[in-house]
Amino acid sequence: MALSKAASFVKSITPRCRVSPPLFKSMQCTPVKTIVRMGGGAPRMLRTRTKDNAYDVIKLLFRYWLYGAVPASLIVAYTNLFVGNAVLHDYDPELYEPEEDEFYKYPIQRWLAKYIVEDPKVTYYKQIQQLEIAMQFGRQVRFTTEVFQLQKLEDEGMIPFFDHPVVSRDLRDELDAWANQNNFAERPSER
Repeated sequence: MALSKAASFVKSITPRCRVSPPLFKSMQCTPVKTIVRMGGGAPRMLRTRTKDNAYDVIKLLFRYWLYGAVPASLIVAYTNLFVGNAVLHDYDPELYEPEEDEFYKYPIQRWLAKYIVEDPKVTYYKQIQQLEIAMQFGRQVRFTTEVFQLQKLEDEGMIPFFDHPVVSRDLRDELDAWANQNNFAERPSER
């Protein structure tokens, strides 16, 4: 019974050529038309719903977080279990001067202070160098302003604005007329 139902279901799904009446003889279903229409029975491209991109992003974030978190946790566990915390001992300052990184308690802090973070002495000397450069620059600015003031007072120097100003020809004619009216001496000869 079940087998006959399955066979009838398969028979209803499969395409079949209907025998048409003689009126529609040209419209008869041929095997070539059936193959072209049904695609030759090859697997069809089915429509599926799109994947949830947020889920993929979360998976990737978790994976990359594990790439960083697992090695970091292993390193921290190793240092805490096998290296251990530092212990301060009394020492003679004349015989031994400890490094800056030896004052930290935890091994990871000591490693960071030794290899990553800059030594406080070096940063101190860098700041002193910056202050010295700023002081030299200030001294140079004060010296140049002093030189400019002396050149202005003595009306000398290589600066072009201390020379005689350029006067246009029209203004020169007016000045000559005014000088003649007021009985001034003639203009000094041009250089």
